[in-house]
Amino acid sequence: KEGWEPLCNFLEIADCPTVPFPKSNSARSVKVQSVSAMVLPLVIVLFALFYGVASFVKKTTGKTVLGWANMKCVQFQRFLMGSPPTPVRKSFKSA
Repeated sequence: KEGWEPLCNFLEIADCPTVPFPKSNSARSVKVQSVSAMVLPLVIVLFALFYGVASFVKKTTGKTVLGWANMKCVQFQRFLMGSPPTPVRKSFKSA
């Protein structure tokens, strides 16, 4: 019950095509469609999440995420070498 012949018989068409019947929903195409349908929403959610975290870090520390990570890395290196930690200086913006 697949191909042009049953379709032509049902539609009562005498001249059936001789080319192979097209298969549009192969297993591979269904997999590609399902994965691509998940990728865009996932990228949008991750972007929003990372933007939120970066904004929170910037607002609470006054530094970018990379600046904050670099500061923590330097503090950790100093800790490993046994030198005393440097005091954290907060700069206040004048109104």
